[in-house]
Amino acid sequence: MYSSTRKGQGSTEYLVLLAIVLVVAGVVVYLLGFFPGLTGGISEDQSKIYWKSITPISIIDYTIASGTGLAQVDMQNTLNEDVSITSISFDGNALTGLTNANLTAGQRKTISGTIPSGVRCTGPGTQFSYRVVITYNTKNLLGKQEQGDKELVGKCT
Repeated sequence: MYSSTRKGQGSTEYLVLLAIVLVVAGVVVYLLGFFPGLTGGISEDQSKIYWKSITPISIIDYTIASGTGLAQVDMQNTLNEDVSITSISFDGNALTGLTNANLTAGQRKTISGTIPSGVRCTGPGTQFSYRVVITYNTKNLLGKQEQGDKELVGKCT
């Protein structure tokens, strides 16, 4: 009789050990995701998906010319009111000569400006990765800032 009560003990011990291993693996995966430096940054595709989904001002597409530093940023206003983009900064350096910087509610258009020479791409095909801060005004609020949690990643043209 004693041996029949111990038949399930091996299975139970196995399941308990498996559960412990899964919990430890889950903690490791969580910690690697929590510390972005350990994962090596994000890819260009991940960056584009992130910036398309951000609100209230989405970055749909973008190009940066290596020689001139001309940045063309296709943006969309997801607010129900007009906005005026007053500044777009890449790694703390504001684009100069912003054009087409007013967006009506829901509007999508390309805004252009020049990146300062100190942070420009070195040549065509060179990868860039910038922390972006967009400063804008609405009817009632001035100097609102949108700062992404992820960098804007791409290749220079």
